[in-house]
Amino acid sequence: MANRFLITGVDEQGRSCVVREEAPAVSPFVSGITVGLVASSGSAPPPVRPPGRGELLGVASAPGVASWSIIEFPAEVTTPVHHTDSMDFDIVLDGRVFLVLDDGSHQLEAGDGTVLSGVDHHWRTEAESCRMSVVVIATAQREDSSAPG
Repeated sequence: MANRFLITGVDEQGRSCVVREEAPAVSPFVSGITVGLVASSGSAPPPVRPPGRGELLGVASAPGVASWSIIEFPAEVTTPVHHTDSMDFDIVLDGRVFLVLDDGSHQLEAGDGTVLSGVDHHWRTEAESCRMSVVVIATAQREDSSAPG
């Protein structure tokens, strides 16, 4: 498995950033199948997200509830800066997208993924569209969920 995965978090100043870039730790399974663990939430429900400055996009689930979506980004689109009360496991299926954090823009191509831990971010596409598989696990809401956007 040569896929690239970005694990997000916040730095000492509370800015969203990539805290690790990893390839899955591959383990043998049965019949020649291998399993590559990329990340886990570490708890159920996952920990409360860090404080955010961007717009809060509501996650319509109780803490610990998961949803799985396919998201299609058209070419030449930019989303507003936002965060969610969730931990998201995203993988690019087709195309290319840029994950923009406070520490800069990170290009993700088919096979690449990210674990978003409720940090401020936005998405941007350029000349080509992008299709992503996204698993969202709701976390408890922060008391500052009405943070200015």
